[in-house]
Amino acid sequence: MKKLEISKKDLKFNIDAIKKTVIGKDNKDDSGNKIKIIAVVKANAMGLGLVEFSKFVLNNGIHTLAVATIEEALELREAKIDAEILMLSPISSEKDINTLLDNKIVLTVGSLSEFEKIEEILEKRNEEWTCHLKIDTGLGRYGFLYEDTDIIDAFEKSKRLKIVGTFTHFSKPINEKWTRKQFERFLDVVAGIRSMGYDPRFTSYLSNYCCTEI
Repeated sequence: MKKLEISKKDLKFNIDAIKKTVIGKDNKDDSGNKIKIIAVVKANAMGLGLVEFSKFVLNNGIHTLAVATIEEALELREAKIDAEILMLSPISSEKDINTLLDNKIVLTVGSLSEFEKIEEILEKRNEEWTCHLKIDTGLGRYGFLYEDTDIIDAFEKSKRLKIVGTFTHFSKPINEKWTRKQFERFLDVVAGIRSMGYDPRFTSYLSNYCCTEI
């Protein structure tokens, strides 16, 4: 029977290298906020074991986890992991949204209609919550289109749902020219958001394997 052995020593080395590259010396972003790193642990942490891998990265300087399904989020909570967890996928049903809210999961929103629906649910619950906006810069799967003015509308209509971050998804990280194009589109969106007086705490990119603050 085949098995995969993971060197925790090498894994820690990789995490430290990412921290050194992303965080730098002063540990501050352009707005003076402390830089944090999000570890994407979807798909059973890419086969490395959701709970064990998540605990390891959290113990080695990672601040936030990102998942793709409700089941993954609940498994982490059931394992007594109380770190911030970001749901990367769209959630449409009221039941699922309430489940995520009950378990203190940060939401991702990719359309104005989805944003308004969550606002209505929060109004019923008399609560406020946080979310990230997913920006579609070329993947074509899910999110506000990078040219869509609904991105700004979401900030302006926000009452109970606080937008704390934005991110995009590079569709072909190995294609440098196309990835740079997506990255430029994303930076243009972020610049547009900031020009309107809004400053999300996280401005991030997502490839197939990592999500970090930039």
